[in-house]
Amino acid sequence: MNLTAPAAVAALETAFLDMLRAEPGGFGAFESEARSVALSCCAEAMSRALEERDRELAASR
Repeated sequence: MNLTAPAAVAALETAFLDMLRAEPGGFGAFESEARSVALSCCAEAMSRALEERDRELAASR
């Protein structure tokens, strides 16, 4: 398993670059917002994976 998930990293890179271009604030503000975006993305991906696994398990009964 590739733990870096290249497609996810590329998507976050694009989002982060857009954030840097849109908000000329300091690094601290960028880091805080980037962390929030990353955690939200992870939470959504985990939720989707759990729902899919639940469907798979239900279908196998």
